[in-house]
Amino acid sequence: MKLKKIASLALAGIMAVSMLAGCSNANNNNDDDQDDTVVVPVDDSLATAVNSELSAKVKNTLPITADANLEAALKAVADKIATADLINNSFITTSDTEDVRHLMGLDKDASLTATANKGYLQPLASKNQYEDTWKYFTDVDSVKTTVDLIVYDGDLTEEGLAHKVAGDLEALINNERMPNDGTVNYGPSGKKTFDYDYTANIVSVKIDDMRGDNSHYLVALKVVQTPTEVVNV
Repeated sequence: MKLKKIASLALAGIMAVSMLAGCSNANNNNDDDQDDTVVVPVDDSLATAVNSELSAKVKNTLPITADANLEAALKAVADKIATADLINNSFITTSDTEDVRHLMGLDKDASLTATANKGYLQPLASKNQYEDTWKYFTDVDSVKTTVDLIVYDGDLTEEGLAHKVAGDLEALINNERMPNDGTVNYGPSGKKTFDYDYTANIVSVKIDDMRGDNSHYLVALKVVQTPTEVVNV
């Protein structure tokens, strides 16, 4: 499977950093014991474009940025995704996504597609939108993180991709997949109420299927849910 870079910004940044590093080495030939630190920029073009498409409500609920670790994990697994899993406008629910979660230090089922007792479901499918047994995100008292891979048509423009991704994020929030608050029951010891904040990272690559017949955008989405206990004063 061929892996294509969506934008050339990262490459240009790497070249610029390399040139600067070369100049630094030329001016510091006597400082052999000190290594230069090269910072590789992350491609934030999709995150920026998606943010521009989101409504004010969603921006407040789910701030979105790019992330270098997520980008590296996506690139490591992108060319290993089976052609059968490249279904446009859908989350990948097979074991192909477990590798990227492993690279991000997460459990293999840390996914917006995971349910408490039914395995994995498409979270945006009309029959599943209001499923009440999703594993993430529910009433919890600790930080929870999910990572998912979503497939989009490679014929989309970059602007079209951003519009589609923004629409899907809007749908997830409107379907109450990211509640603002919740109550955790501790049995005899009582219960506590929590407010929830969310942040998201998003990156993408463009790939061809194994046959080379079709191209797809593969989007990695990481969402973090952070609880804050509500204390009555």
